[in-house]
Amino acid sequence: MTANSSRHARGEYYTPRWLAEFILDEAGYQGQAGLRLLDPSCGPGVFLVLAVARARRNGRTAEEILASIHGYELNPESAAVARAAYLAALGNLAGDLRPADVPVCC
Repeated sequence: MTANSSRHARGEYYTPRWLAEFILDEAGYQGQAGLRLLDPSCGPGVFLVLAVARARRNGRTAEEILASIHGYELNPESAAVARAAYLAALGNLAGDLRPADVPVCC
């Protein structure tokens, strides 16, 4: 059984980056102040990473991003990947943040 087929057997399907970009565009989400984004089944964090990048382009601070972009994931391994990807997307804004500081819950 491949990694994809075992994920699919558990009901896990990850959104491709191009589709996540399209959905964020269609929703009009550009990381604007005052908007919040929640991915209720974030997997490895594709939507979160793209949302963080958009918020950074809008000049949002790390505190604003952490307060407005959240994810939930039942699979602990995927949640850990999402936290790491979120931190990487923050880039230099991450400072001394640790994975536990990222708002991805499982």
